[in-house]
Amino acid sequence: MRGVITLPVGYDPHDVVISSIRAGGSVPVTTTKTPRIHGQKLKVWFDRRALLATIPDGDAVIVNVVGEIDGVTWFQGTANACMHRPFMAAAAAQYHAGNPVALNWSDPPGVIPNGFDLWFSHDGGETWMAIARGVTTHSTTWSVPNIATSRGMLGLVAFGPRGPTGSWRSEEFEIVGATADLVSSRGVPGAFDLRLAGPNPSRDGPTFELALPTRRSVAIDVYDVRGARVRSYPDAEFEPGWHRVTWDGRGDDNRPLGAGVYFVRATSLRDNVTVRVAVLK
Repeated sequence: MRGVITLPVGYDPHDVVISSIRAGGSVPVTTTKTPRIHGQKLKVWFDRRALLATIPDGDAVIVNVVGEIDGVTWFQGTANACMHRPFMAAAAAQYHAGNPVALNWSDPPGVIPNGFDLWFSHDGGETWMAIARGVTTHSTTWSVPNIATSRGMLGLVAFGPRGPTGSWRSEEFEIVGATADLVSSRGVPGAFDLRLAGPNPSRDGPTFELALPTRRSVAIDVYDVRGARVRSYPDAEFEPGWHRVTWDGRGDDNRPLGAGVYFVRATSLRDNVTVRVAVLK
């Protein structure tokens, strides 16, 4: 889970002692991702499960973040979080690669989300791959991936008008019967790329193929012809190889966008690729 700390002018984010930062009173910065600095902003990551465990449900829950500026002072910041967790029945202890699995879930108590994103992790939550995004029903069918693992996990994120409202994660499970590893039989791509993998124009939303030469975090954004960002997907970690990505033709408010031309941009590290698509109605 990403956190952005903005320091007052006069304090250097490079002087922040990363090991001193705590969110929710006790959760340290994860060591699996490197902190980033942009101007006065320091971007760090926390273990999602550990941090969510400290946050109660509510419309405006205060989350405190504290840390030390080396040899100068301590800082404290707060953020308001809207936390309403969806619920999914416990995952099975074992799944067979290639089998279809019906996934069903329920809304958070007293809240009706705009939509849901579903995720799969093969490594106990270190990295995640999208199963489906922008789902507006309470069920979907998941085709168990051809990946041998004993640390599989499922994740479910609920979204409201202002963004994510809460998430659920399964316990770890095993996938048996796999005949391939994480890298497609086509081999590892030589360069970062995003290309169409379906019809264009499209009525139900375009499908893309994302090529990754290394494991990395990727952000995907959609812009209209005026340059306004109309849909933003949170950063997700992908393994090296080829990945299918689908935009459902909806905006951040989960409402269908009008017919027209849009630009879908994938960004990772210093790489970015933009694809022009047309949506029909």
